[in-house]
Amino acid sequence: MDLFGGAIRVDYWPFTGLLDASLIRQVPDHQEVFLFKDNDDSVIFEIVVHDDKMTLKDHFKDIAECNDCNEYSVLATHGDCLWGRQHSVSKFNKKREGITLFLGRRQFTEHQADILLSINFCQEPSISFDEFQRIVESIRLVDPALFT
Repeated sequence: MDLFGGAIRVDYWPFTGLLDASLIRQVPDHQEVFLFKDNDDSVIFEIVVHDDKMTLKDHFKDIAECNDCNEYSVLATHGDCLWGRQHSVSKFNKKREGITLFLGRRQFTEHQADILLSINFCQEPSISFDEFQRIVESIRLVDPALFT
């Protein structure tokens, strides 16, 4: 799967038939957002400035706060991947209970950038946490000009 005009490639991608969210709403240039057609699950790839002090738990907390979620928990972490739960989320005028979030980070420190991958599951996750880790590990930089 190619992202950001082919500058980033994800070699392992188990999902098919996702809808590019930019076809139905505005998506910032530093994000690629995809929606599942049969439910409210979503996938977000985001370019962020690399910060050695910022942990995955910090990123997870930021996401929870952006979703007006006061109650959240980390269920597991492994390497640059986190499995979390947001207990009550408000987004796009919808309130959801019990969102499972897989959050991963692929670091490109030589370019002072990271790619964050978050997959939000409104029901049971359709992939395992191990499979998610495999996706994150398969993210690779094809064109370094993306970060200039």
